[in-house]
Amino acid sequence: MEVDVSKKLLIAAATRFERYSDFGSVLTGKLAARYSLLDNLNLRGSVSNGFRAPSLHELYYAQTSTGFTPAGVAFDVGFYTNGSTAAKALGIPKLTQENSQNASLGIAFQPLSGFEITADAYVFTVKNKVILTGNFEGDAVGGQFKKVVGGGAAQFFTNGADVKSKGLDLVMNYTKIIGSKKYIATFAGNWNDVAFVAVHPAKLNLGTDGTLTEAQIQDLYLSRAVRASYEEGNPKQKYIASLTVLDKKWSAMARAVYYGSVTSRSAYDDGKGNYYDYDLTARTTIDVSLGYEFLKGMKLSVGGDNIFDVYPTRILPDLADNNRFGYENYQMGFQGANYYARLSFKF
Repeated sequence: MEVDVSKKLLIAAATRFERYSDFGSVLTGKLAARYSLLDNLNLRGSVSNGFRAPSLHELYYAQTSTGFTPAGVAFDVGFYTNGSTAAKALGIPKLTQENSQNASLGIAFQPLSGFEITADAYVFTVKNKVILTGNFEGDAVGGQFKKVVGGGAAQFFTNGADVKSKGLDLVMNYTKIIGSKKYIATFAGNWNDVAFVAVHPAKLNLGTDGTLTEAQIQDLYLSRAVRASYEEGNPKQKYIASLTVLDKKWSAMARAVYYGSVTSRSAYDDGKGNYYDYDLTARTTIDVSLGYEFLKGMKLSVGGDNIFDVYPTRILPDLADNNRFGYENYQMGFQGANYYARLSFKF
């Protein structure tokens, strides 16, 4: 439902009811409003709630493999489903949906003809976030779980924590026509902060021969590596600037993407409390493209993404597993430069 309460105020509301055979009933809704402060300045905001059901791989993915510590010590580790014998032996509950509460407040401003600015601040909390636990080792847990996994370790997806995100999105677009050419300049920026606000470990079935403490269970449910992948593993700043030029038959585009620095934190240490952590410094990539419409509706485009072949900071040698791993994928891609030619036809 959408209503113009007055010439300046617009209010919109929506609701949705769904029932799932696996997760039961879910009721979601959204309330939004826009107020025209000036002819070229609008204030807007919204509040809503939402949900996300566990994905197929979170529900059904399973595998066992051999891993190696930084010291080169081999260990068996498995990804087990929440309905597996190992999960039941440890006391890991079945997965349920994530729930979220969201709010945003922003402006839309057109100070000049062809120049548009939007800025939106947001905050949202995801409850019962599906995360991957650390390695539960058979010897440390003991009891029936040790009988199932032996001397190896097991990981599970679980609704283990609540996470809160807040940030600001800024987008500026400027369009100018000079002669037969149209110029479009765009800048987009994002500043964000992510933090876990609660951890929900299940009551586990620990054997009397186990050695896990409550603090260690908390760390396994939300390990320092998983926590850091959310809180520090994604850039807190990202900027995109582009310039596009359009002519009757020609088009050209140049784009720069800046990725802020991130930190990778390891679950392993050297036995003396020194973890294998390292920083990935900020990076900037450049994309370009050139297009020509040589027949009506038929266009040939050539270009490249990350044309200067920029890579993120290399992983620490102790974590490379004999050079099997070269880069983390938190900050940006690690495929290097990519070039293409594209032929398109518009009916």
